[in-house]
Amino acid sequence: MTRKANKATKKISWRRDVSWIAELAEPYLRGYAPVRERSKALDGFWFAPPAHNSTEEKKNSNRGRPAADCGFFVGYLLGAEKYPHLNGETPECLVFATLGEPGNPLHAQLVKPADSLLRKTHTYIGWLTHRPPRFAFFEDHVLTMVRHRTMRDWPEEKYLHYSRNFFIETLAWLVRSGLVRKLAEAAGDATSR
Repeated sequence: MTRKANKATKKISWRRDVSWIAELAEPYLRGYAPVRERSKALDGFWFAPPAHNSTEEKKNSNRGRPAADCGFFVGYLLGAEKYPHLNGETPECLVFATLGEPGNPLHAQLVKPADSLLRKTHTYIGWLTHRPPRFAFFEDHVLTMVRHRTMRDWPEEKYLHYSRNFFIETLAWLVRSGLVRKLAEAAGDATSR
């Protein structure tokens, strides 16, 4: 059996403890509230900006997802069929920024215009990223700015170590680009209207 065929048939088990993700992301997403997500498609944490951290918002959340549908997700993609535009090879490490369903006011303001916050951030981070995987930009999807990487070519005993490195590197770029701060400010402005 060839190495390529071996990878394709490799059975990868899942359902690991991911509680460490919230602690790892805290210095990067300071003030963002972690909300656990464990579904067939995603395993990790949503991080809602400070403006959307109220108790009322959390009560209105759907399956752990922030009610505001604004913020970041850090974790794993387990079900690629829910996000076919990613062409994922699960399991994958996954970090993305979301502004909710396309068409909502925040999405229209921060994603659609040519000079929008997410477009400018995507371009800037593209300059910082000298090796794959790079961030992808999807203006017509919930997962707006995404960085993901398959774990199929990693030894299972290295999943935790390599995942941590991937998340740290990705979150550091989000902070350095100013997106973490600017998204919190934009979300705060939107809720104060």
